[in-house]
Amino acid sequence: MGRKGLLVVISAPSGGGKTTVIRRVLASGNGNFKYSISATTRRIRAGEVDGQDYHFLSLEGFKDKYIRKIKVDGLLDVNNLSKELISEFGNLAPYGIGNPEPVFLSTSLEIVGTKMFKEKHLSLKLKNGTKTYDAVWFNSKLELEPKNKIDIIFTPEINTWNGSNNIRLRIIEADKRDI
Repeated sequence: MGRKGLLVVISAPSGGGKTTVIRRVLASGNGNFKYSISATTRRIRAGEVDGQDYHFLSLEGFKDKYIRKIKVDGLLDVNNLSKELISEFGNLAPYGIGNPEPVFLSTSLEIVGTKMFKEKHLSLKLKNGTKTYDAVWFNSKLELEPKNKIDIIFTPEINTWNGSNNIRLRIIEADKRDI
């Protein structure tokens, strides 16, 4: 895989000179550097321009823009899932705006296997008690290892592959548990 670029992060406490360093690097004439504007909830200072120096946001504005909200229909022990129950969920279709797919939370699932595919999707084997489940997390964000436990927000589905129909948990979001 070819090199796509180098990310350089300038970090310091407020007033530490980050902006001065960045402006000097950009003024050096080296066209290889680009400036990414971050967001802050602090007040704008004299000489700063919103959208140029920072995106100045209220705390509520920051939460609305950067914190993902997921509506969960309920806590579900995955051991209560069956192909018949998932088929019943299908009676709620068609899904779309105003009628989202059912989304559930399940906690403390043990990871017994992981496999990355297409460089960004994660296939998992998850265990709850004595039962094991297939799961997939498209565009996964966490590095997960066997023996970790995770909480997942997911939609249950029937995965048809090679003539077999199996329960699969399509992960929407997950978080490692502290064990």
